[in-house]
Amino acid sequence: MLNESLQEELIMLRQLVSQLQAELTTCRSHVNNYQQIFEAISDGVYIYDLEKGQMLDANSAMYSRLGYTREEFLALHPSACIHPESLPLFVDFLATVKAGKEFYGQGIDVHKNGTQFYFEVKGTLCQYNGQSNAMGIVRDISDRKKVELALQESQEFAQKIADNTPCTLYIYDIVEGRNIYSNREVTNTLGYSCEDIQAMGTEFFAKILHPEDFQKVADNQASVAKAKDGEILELEYRMQHKNGTWCWFLSSNAVFKRDRDGKVTQIIGSAQDITLRKATEAQLQEYGERQALINQLSSQIRNSLDVNTILETAIEELYKLLQVDWCAFSWFDPSVTPATWRVIYDVSWDGSNWIGSYPADTVGVSGQDLMHLELARIDDADLYEEPIHRAFLQQGGVKSRLTIPIKTQFNQLGIIICEHKQKLHTWEDNEIELLQAVAAQLAIAIDQAELYTQSQQKSEELKKTLGELKLTQAQMVQTEKMSSLGQMVAGIAHEINNPVGFIHSNLTFAENYVKDILHLLHLYQTNYPNPEPTIQAEIEDLELDFLIGDLSKLFSSMKTGTERIREIVLSLRTFSRLDEAELKTINIHESIDSTLVILEHRFKETNTRPAITVNKNYGDLPKVDCFAGYLNQVFMNIFNNAIDALEEAYNKNQRHLTIDITTKQINHNRIAIIIRDNGIGIPKSVKSLIFDPFFTTKPVGKGTGMGLASSYQIITEKHGGNLIFDSTFGESTEFVITIPVHQPGIDK
Repeated sequence: MLNESLQEELIMLRQLVSQLQAELTTCRSHVNNYQQIFEAISDGVYIYDLEKGQMLDANSAMYSRLGYTREEFLALHPSACIHPESLPLFVDFLATVKAGKEFYGQGIDVHKNGTQFYFEVKGTLCQYNGQSNAMGIVRDISDRKKVELALQESQEFAQKIADNTPCTLYIYDIVEGRNIYSNREVTNTLGYSCEDIQAMGTEFFAKILHPEDFQKVADNQASVAKAKDGEILELEYRMQHKNGTWCWFLSSNAVFKRDRDGKVTQIIGSAQDITLRKATEAQLQEYGERQALINQLSSQIRNSLDVNTILETAIEELYKLLQVDWCAFSWFDPSVTPATWRVIYDVSWDGSNWIGSYPADTVGVSGQDLMHLELARIDDADLYEEPIHRAFLQQGGVKSRLTIPIKTQFNQLGIIICEHKQKLHTWEDNEIELLQAVAAQLAIAIDQAELYTQSQQKSEELKKTLGELKLTQAQMVQTEKMSSLGQMVAGIAHEINNPVGFIHSNLTFAENYVKDILHLLHLYQTNYPNPEPTIQAEIEDLELDFLIGDLSKLFSSMKTGTERIREIVLSLRTFSRLDEAELKTINIHESIDSTLVILEHRFKETNTRPAITVNKNYGDLPKVDCFAGYLNQVFMNIFNNAIDALEEAYNKNQRHLTIDITTKQINHNRIAIIIRDNGIGIPKSVKSLIFDPFFTTKPVGKGTGMGLASSYQIITEKHGGNLIFDSTFGESTEFVITIPVHQPGIDK
């Protein structure tokens, strides 16, 4: 009857809370005009300048409820109308909103006439006059506070009833992360008083909840937070009694309180001690679980094709299942003299490690003893008949031991070893049957793994050969493409150079001829200042003075254009060394500059991004022996990748786009070329694959994955240098090329 009465009282409390929440919820109408919304909201709304620390705007509901005019309120500092106890709330409001988060809190405001009232405030960032400022929405909750005080009195009455129920009752606050209420029955079930629980606060559950049950308790709370009012969710979990023992509980949890947005903030629940029931269930399930574990273990070791993984899985599972002090696997090795037992994996209760080789003559067990696959069952090591093995066991502190032999199709002989070192143990038949069943499965799994390993070795050899063939083929295609490109570029440069040279050389003569004609014209104007009307009309129609002034500018512009064409042609001729396969001594800076000229169109501003700035920090370098065409290919690949990275970076996070090129001499026979961009960077997950052939992060059709792979081979194999990179994802990537100054095969 008491439980029924309590349940009725709790239902009444829930209904009362829901009714109060429903009455306190208001609707906000949304209209298109900002000022109409601002003034139509019944709650007080204000805009606060986060940088200047002053009020920017407020609606009438805000300043009128405080007794001020709009002008008076905007001139006030917020501290003037906030109770001193609530000033920290305003500080938290500013910090939270500045961090881009929503703020919610309750405090006390002070009217102009000195009266006080409770309020709740919700804060967020808003755009006002083109800047991010803080917006606060304030609601008077004085009436609600009165109701809450009345509700508190009702809760105290309900607590008196709850303290006399034989079931543990509690209210858990999700926001605070602690129990805010527990009845007196908790002392009987856990040994802690209600005062103890309140004093420990959020540390209470961390201290007594079983570590393995943390997650499912958290999941249950999350489920209750999504549940409907009146819906009850049950959960079984363990908590530690004050005396150190573990107890099982069955709890029934439901929604107790929601905030004004409908979010669950408190959970009410009851818990029953089911420790005795769980102990009975555990005994009934032990046998079935052991059989299930045997099947599971067999499945695990049969599913792997790696011998070490198979053995580790088997030993670890047997160690946990049999609850022994030491479990290990050992191979018998007759190929050495004397023959040895080699422990390859073990697990122990004290963390000790016995992996290593042990001579069979000192162990007292030889391969012949186990050839017939007979197990060795030792319940008491001190009573074992064979003296050498008995001494070996006693020296290792072994009380009881069980050994199961395993023989593979490849004539490998091994043993599973289980030991108790802290106390004597009588090996039961079901334990022996378990080990024998596992040993049989283990032998099959090892045989499968050995066969798989052999097949994998053959497969890897074929895969490696195929990869080398593909790489060679791709490199041949790439070389042929670059050679054809070099020939084409050289031909274009040659064809352009002839007519441009003709035009450029004749511009000087043309300019001199025009100057002579203009001089003659000037003489005519001087000696015949009053020409015939028809001539005067033609001079005016032609705007002769303008033509004379603009003609020199025209010739200057034509010279600049032809010089630019000649510069491009020179760069094309330098870059056309792509088809040169011989070692040559070149100026590295000329090669870099020629590549930059070829790519100049990619550096210019586009519809989707600004221009890319190239910063050159050239050091004083000697001429370098290299394969010039191949080296230009490396520069081309790295610059193209940098431009792609910069374009992607600008799309994600607009920034100033730069490529920095630095050259320096490291020592008398080594130089470095450093190319750095502030692009998207390289993800950590793919850094190890950057120089792999055919690997690319670009979309299909945009990259072959051979650029950096070929570049790496050109630098390392053809030039005896090194190509490395350093990248911070989202920030930058830096490639460093180091090559020798002198190469063998060049006569000095």
